[in-house]
Amino acid sequence: MFVCPHCNKECVSFFRKALSRQSMPVVCKECGEPSFLDRKRSSNRVLIDFIRFALYFGILLFLVVNGAGLMPIITSIAVFFVSELADSIYWRYKAPLIVSCEFKTTWARRSNAVFFGLVGLLVIFILVKNSS
Repeated sequence: MFVCPHCNKECVSFFRKALSRQSMPVVCKECGEPSFLDRKRSSNRVLIDFIRFALYFGILLFLVVNGAGLMPIITSIAVFFVSELADSIYWRYKAPLIVSCEFKTTWARRSNAVFFGLVGLLVIFILVKNSS
C-alpha cells in the first residue's frame, strides 16, 4: 500500500497507483481526494535512459554488422524489452503520488476525449475509403 498525499494514510494499492494519470486519478479510500502518479522524469533519469538505450543499440548494431545470426539479435531485443518493462515497474513503484487539481483533471479528460474522438473519426474515414 502507498501513502495518499492528502491524508498521509496507506490506502492506495500499487495497481491503482500504476494506472493513475492526470485524466484518471486514483481516489483515496479514506479521504476521497484524487491524486495521480507523477510522471515527470529528472534530468539524471533521462541521461540514464539515453545511455542505456545507446548501449543496447550499440550491442544490436555490433551483432548485425558482424553477422552474428538471428538468435543473438532476438535475444538482445528481448533483453532490452524485459529490462525496459522491469525499469518501468520499478519507476512506478518509486514515483510519488501528487495532488490532483480538479481543473487540470477535467481539462485532461476533455483533451483525451477529443484526441480519441479524432482518432476514431480517422479510423472510420479510412475504413469507408478502403471499402469503396
